[in-house]
Amino acid sequence: MNKVLEIAKKAKENTKFISNASTEIKNKILSDISKHIAAAAEEIMEENKKDLAASRKEGISESLIDRLKLDKERIEKKAKSIDKVIK
Repeated sequence: MNKVLEIAKKAKENTKFISNASTEIKNKILSDISKHIAAAAEEIMEENKKDLAASRKEGISESLIDRLKLDKERIEKKAKSIDKVIK
């Protein structure tokens, strides 16, 4: 989780740069995000399992948990959706 917070903080620090960046730079950033999501699929799924277990303990409904569940196919779809934004 610390890794996610670190990434989020860096993203927030760079929002001014990103908002003023050219389309080419923004597309490169999105492409990198897509590649990193796909490459980290196993790690994402492991962390997601922990999140889902915690959600169950908190009494979150199974229908919501199902929507939050990330498997390899869902992760790949998210990466591909970022690629569609680039196009």
